[in-house]
Amino acid sequence: MKKSLLWIVVLVLSISMVAAFSFAGCKAKAAAAEKEAVAPAEEEAVEEAPAEEVAEEVVAEEAPAERYVFISIVSAHPFWIDAQEGGRDAAEQLGVTFEYTGPAELDFAAQAATFEQVMATNPAGLITTGHNPDAMVPVINKAIDKGIPVFTVDTDAPTSKRLTYIGTNNYNAGIFMGKLVESILGGEGSIGISTQPGQFNLEERIRGLEDYLAENTNIKVVATADNKSDDSVAMDATVAMIQSHPEINLVTSMNATGAGVAAAIKQTGKVGEVHAVVFDVTEPILNGVKDGTLDATIAQRTYLFTYLAVKLLYDYNHGNMNNMVGVAQGVIPLPNIIDTGVIAVTKDNVDAYFRE
Repeated sequence: MKKSLLWIVVLVLSISMVAAFSFAGCKAKAAAAEKEAVAPAEEEAVEEAPAEEVAEEVVAEEAPAERYVFISIVSAHPFWIDAQEGGRDAAEQLGVTFEYTGPAELDFAAQAATFEQVMATNPAGLITTGHNPDAMVPVINKAIDKGIPVFTVDTDAPTSKRLTYIGTNNYNAGIFMGKLVESILGGEGSIGISTQPGQFNLEERIRGLEDYLAENTNIKVVATADNKSDDSVAMDATVAMIQSHPEINLVTSMNATGAGVAAAIKQTGKVGEVHAVVFDVTEPILNGVKDGTLDATIAQRTYLFTYLAVKLLYDYNHGNMNNMVGVAQGVIPLPNIIDTGVIAVTKDNVDAYFRE
């Protein structure tokens, strides 16, 4: 009996030990399996991290650039060099993109068509000129209605929905020219005008000039010539004007064709006899001032046209001026007009205007 009981106890202990070892073995195998299962997952996570970083880089590279585009007129003319630099400098400072385009020649329909093409690419903002309001007002309004902010520079389109005009107050610039003419001629004389008919900015300059001369002097405008915004045409037209009106003792140029006026004065042998006051600061015009063929040219701050336009368009788009009173009620936090003013360039200061 005692032996049977002893065998039973030994048997139970043996079974318990076997079970314990079996349980431990199973537990160890489970732990190893779990470890093996986790290890690949961790390795996969390590391998996937670079892929996620690359994906983020690709998204950043493919993000559309914030573009501000200037659609000019006669875009190949050197008059616009400073304006291109102003826009590029502002864009670089802000970390955005500035683009310059437009018809190389004087083509109002082509300017409007280019504007519409650029508008279709949904830029962050558009800058343009209103040389021909009939052509530009409809497309400017179309862009505004589409939600693209538009500024005009150099020449305004005041009847359009444009947000801001930045540039010369052209009527005041005409008055400024009138004062220069008066000082050169001493308040008496006859002048001829070289211009491009139909351009709003030039018509405003002529209006300011004529108003000032009529109210303050005995200087008369006796002839007007179409220069088609081209120096060679301006030369021929000015020669014809001087020859057909020998009483002319001063010629004005309303656009950047003063080099053609200087060439005409030299060709007719009238240097020192026929004076000239012109607009803008291309190198040939500055050479004419330096050698005395031209008495003066009127410099505009063209760099500021686009520099200020890009900066203000950026601020407008990013809500940087939204703390202005009234914005919450729909007031646009932008100035209607920024007059950048003009400067008289004569022999005394002409050297400062030559590009290095």
